[in-house]
Amino acid sequence: MTYLKRFYKLEVLMMTAIKEIKSMDEWKKIYHLSSERKAYILKLNKQCQLCVEAYEEYQKFAATYDKEDADFYLLDVIDFKQISNEIANDLEVTHQSPQLIIVEDQDSVWCDHHQDITFRNMKQCEKMT
Repeated sequence: MTYLKRFYKLEVLMMTAIKEIKSMDEWKKIYHLSSERKAYILKLNKQCQLCVEAYEEYQKFAATYDKEDADFYLLDVIDFKQISNEIANDLEVTHQSPQLIIVEDQDSVWCDHHQDITFRNMKQCEKMT
């Protein structure tokens, strides 16, 4: 791999930050902006081993995502239960933890949970959305 390709890959990795959702206003902004940019949202309980494993897979996926059409978010379902419930309500999905939801045009276009949150599944979904 040439230096320029490695440098570009590093820039992409640095730009792909996973942001935490900590307020209802942040969620509503993400929800409304989903008509312009996809939102990948991982809901988890930081004390759960299965959630930690899902987060590691999510981090790998976000770090290798090379398009500029999406943002990546994380929501702690214990600390922000009201927001978690609002997301489930707005998107008409059943609450799970861990749960990965892809939001596009104010709708859930993909939703998976537990052991199905894998790098491989996210890459397959990326091709479909």
